[in-house]
Amino acid sequence: MKVFADLVVRGGEQALSAFLDRMKGTCRDGWSQKFESTTGVFGELYCFTCTRTCVRPHADVWLSQRHPNELRVTNVLSPEFKSLTYDQYNQILRDFLESCVKPAARDEVQILLSETAFGLTQFLSERCATLLQRFSREANRSMLTRDDLRRWNEFVTLAHREDAPLDEPFLRKWLEEDEGWPELDAERLADQYARARDLLRVFVESQPA
Repeated sequence: MKVFADLVVRGGEQALSAFLDRMKGTCRDGWSQKFESTTGVFGELYCFTCTRTCVRPHADVWLSQRHPNELRVTNVLSPEFKSLTYDQYNQILRDFLESCVKPAARDEVQILLSETAFGLTQFLSERCATLLQRFSREANRSMLTRDDLRRWNEFVTLAHREDAPLDEPFLRKWLEEDEGWPELDAERLADQYARARDLLRVFVESQPA
């Protein structure tokens, strides 16, 4: 499942200040600082812009300094599109990393770029992921059958037993984007999953030692 990547730069307050100063002069390949910092809801904001090329649209990348020791990309926008796809967003972010961030970086700052795609096995055991996939691919989506509910309950029970870190938003997104479930059905199943996990947790905690 594709996601928007996160780009974070961490370091001491002075190191980040020097890093930002260097970025103004080291950006390349059509990148430049759009304007000096401004204060917003997310703290100090810095905007860098790139010209359009054959592999990327014209875009603005917004850096936020909510904390003295961290800079984080909070948005990537392009006037050429109403909204960017995951691939477009992540491509611009990688381009910004290579053309602006890395040339200005020194050993005193740490650069972190998150994954752009996640699979079920990053949140579920292979057995648990198989149960969920089997439910999704064999279910009667117009009206769940008794067998569908049994397969669903097997998945939820195992996720609880293994204390799987799969959360409601990821499950909803996976069902909708990877498995093609209608939005409302994916939302309903993800909500049922979260409620069942909560109920099982309360049940276990209420048992005598």
